[in-house]
Amino acid sequence: MEGESLHEVLRHARELPGTAEITAMETAALSGAGEGTTRSEIRALAVTAIAQLGQIAQKLARLAALMGRESAGSGP
Repeated sequence: MEGESLHEVLRHARELPGTAEITAMETAALSGAGEGTTRSEIRALAVTAIAQLGQIAQKLARLAALMGRESAGSGP
């Protein structure tokens, strides 16, 4: 994503799956859990994914706030 504007980064962030979508994926994975992957492993992956998305959202919000302050301070 090198060279992308903040607007483009935020657009990509909005395309990431949300909590409901991750839960649906978890449910689908649990219903078809096969060899090698336990239900607890699938749940742990889902919990980790949700936590990571939350952290990404927080960092993007902070970045947007910083970028907004920079552009507001660089005005005429």
